[in-house]
Amino acid sequence: MSSSSLKDGQKSLERDKDLVPNSSQIEVGKASFHDSIELDEIEHTDTGWYIWLIALAASIGGMLFGYDTEIISAVLVYLEDSLGHLLSAKSPRQLIYHDKHEEARTVLHRIFRAATPEQVQDKINLIEAGVRESQASTGNQTRSSIVKQLHTNPAYFRALVCACGLMTISQMSGFNVLMYYSGTLFALVGFANPVAVGLVVSGTNLAMTLVNMLVVDSFGRRRLLVTTSWGMSASLVAVAVSFAYIPVDLETLAVTTKSITTPAIIVLVFIILFVLFYGVSIGNTAWMSADFFPKEVRAVGTINMTCCCWGSNLIVSSTFLSMMKGITPSGAFGFDACLTFIDWVMIIFFYPEMSGLQLEEIREVFKHGFGVRYASRLRKQRAEDSRARLS
Repeated sequence: MSSSSLKDGQKSLERDKDLVPNSSQIEVGKASFHDSIELDEIEHTDTGWYIWLIALAASIGGMLFGYDTEIISAVLVYLEDSLGHLLSAKSPRQLIYHDKHEEARTVLHRIFRAATPEQVQDKINLIEAGVRESQASTGNQTRSSIVKQLHTNPAYFRALVCACGLMTISQMSGFNVLMYYSGTLFALVGFANPVAVGLVVSGTNLAMTLVNMLVVDSFGRRRLLVTTSWGMSASLVAVAVSFAYIPVDLETLAVTTKSITTPAIIVLVFIILFVLFYGVSIGNTAWMSADFFPKEVRAVGTINMTCCCWGSNLIVSSTFLSMMKGITPSGAFGFDACLTFIDWVMIIFFYPEMSGLQLEEIREVFKHGFGVRYASRLRKQRAEDSRARLS
């Protein structure tokens, strides 16, 4: 990394402290009702439209896939990708990485419309310092050496564990079972039109995805996960207990009574409640962990995260029906409830709050263990500095 880049980055940080609040405050999303923050404090802290299109397409696609629409489900994968790229700006860091500073400047002006040219230049200097540090750490390394670095560098590996762990949790929680086997499950508890009931569950997930879009940046990812994940576990416990009172033939997985019983209604209510907790938090937040990885290993880290997604998805979808036959439906949902509870505890101790931090700062978080306390102190310091500048 060149010394001039470092000096420019450091100077940009110093100049940020002297910016006139009226010229540098930019209102962002829902947070604009509460705080005004500096340009350098909101870089990549709000979730972009491309991520939301992915989340919405995944929700709708999962709903249709559950009903075996085949071609339509496949088309949605390409729709979200095509529409997302139309609305998504190029990455300023990637442009600066390839020495396209003017294009990066244009993108930054597009993202931060109220920013002054001086602020944009300060941001370019800061990003350039981070990019040079990234280039210095990788040099001319091969892809295999970058993969090795991701698993041997303690800070990178902690970021990998955190991102992949949350993604695995989101798949192993049992949600995909409801999407893939909703018809089977609701027929199992006696509903005459299980597809229509499954549509209610999928609609709940779609609605909660929209809620997540509105609250995740202002409420905070970690806070959202901690306050909702326990509800997933509690809902699954209620489902497991209710299944114990539903007569089921374990050989055919068919209910032995034709009437809709009270336990069956309880199962439906708590499955909807589970989906509510899932959709508003972990179902979408898990896909936002790509920013845990520094630029030099982000692509490989995201690939690992996606592999964890589909690998755990494969395990759950291929074993759930066998689990219901082997340990009863109550046992299968009880197992998922235990996993989800353990996951909630792991989130409390190992998942740092990244909302409000720059990508350059996130790099530092995992250098301090899993960085839960460090990230909290860093965000608190940022808030105090922002209030001091506004006073």
